[in-house]
Amino acid sequence: MRNSLIALAFMSISVGNAQTTEWKCRLSIQDEFISFRLLRNASGEFQILNGTETVQMELKKSSGDSLEFALSVFDASLIFPKNPGKEFSGWYKKGDAKVSGKGLQFSAQSDLKGDAKKQITAAGITSKWPIEFLDKDKVQDKGILVLKQEGNKLSGTIMTETGDYRFLNGEVNGTDAFLQTFDGGHAYYFRLKFSESGKALNGEFLYSGSGKQVFRGTRDETAQLAEGFADVAAGKKISFSAKDESGRTFTQSDKEFSNRPLVIQVLGTWCPNCLDETRFLVEEYGLKNQSVEFIGLAFERKDEAAYAFDRIATVKRKLNVPYPILWAGKANKDSASKAIPAIGGVKAFPTTIFVNRKGEILKVHSGFSGPATGEPYEHWRTEFRAMLREISKD
Repeated sequence: MRNSLIALAFMSISVGNAQTTEWKCRLSIQDEFISFRLLRNASGEFQILNGTETVQMELKKSSGDSLEFALSVFDASLIFPKNPGKEFSGWYKKGDAKVSGKGLQFSAQSDLKGDAKKQITAAGITSKWPIEFLDKDKVQDKGILVLKQEGNKLSGTIMTETGDYRFLNGEVNGTDAFLQTFDGGHAYYFRLKFSESGKALNGEFLYSGSGKQVFRGTRDETAQLAEGFADVAAGKKISFSAKDESGRTFTQSDKEFSNRPLVIQVLGTWCPNCLDETRFLVEEYGLKNQSVEFIGLAFERKDEAAYAFDRIATVKRKLNVPYPILWAGKANKDSASKAIPAIGGVKAFPTTIFVNRKGEILKVHSGFSGPATGEPYEHWRTEFRAMLREISKD
């Protein structure tokens, strides 16, 4: 097994009269590598290119000879020298990791030979693949793997009833394939092995330094997820309690929310699907009926007010969030369920609650199908706008 590091190959490309520097990157995760690109433009700004997704980097700290960059809106950093040349080393760290202080070391090289090219055989695997994640042959979770093949390139995502795995990219070689992602907050790698008939697959999901889970699946183009809406709380009065950064406690009875249709977003700044939903809500906010109010109730991984409001402020600033996001407690489903008792339990982050102007809950939607899912994302847009019309009725 190779050491946990990122090997970076240095190259320069010209953009007009400006010079852009690009490193070809490989992040070691257990016994595999996740590939992505690190880009520095002529202004000195850095970005991570994760397949078709661009991950923004913002300078967080300059100390001694090193720079620390925050990655997207996550509590995660890339640390490397102030003057990165053709060879350098540094660290990738997560501030909200379960084991504090742990990270992945990375290094940069001026010349990366890489693995020899393998002969590519077309597999014809563009389809939907219902899959089961297993633990000692017991099904722990289910989802739908969505694959799109173009030559030897793969893209897609995994949809589940509580959310999706966002933008995955990879390659196929005969009956073998892989998918991967590194979005600044998550590093995932999926090994795939297809049957000779092309109707079944087996695989391994690698995450963090040692996490591993096996899965299996079959081809089914008609596969669909169960509806995310629930009526268990329909007709019940909404109640919640959360604080802003000044320490003021807000409830459903405050003038900002009383006698108004509400869209309540249950989220965490650590949750990638929540962030995709936040981007969606920001877009929809400007199109809504003016009588409707949006509100975010955030549950964070650390039970510390200063930490929670720092994370909330970062998300609001970077995503240009126009509606209030309040801190409602620590990030677990029990805590969220207690904070919003009327809905009978929070099944997923995010959860979206639709409330009419009488304060009555009309629908609760668990999970979020993000832009990586394609058609389900557009279907949710239609459903969401229909719900806004419904809660706006007198």
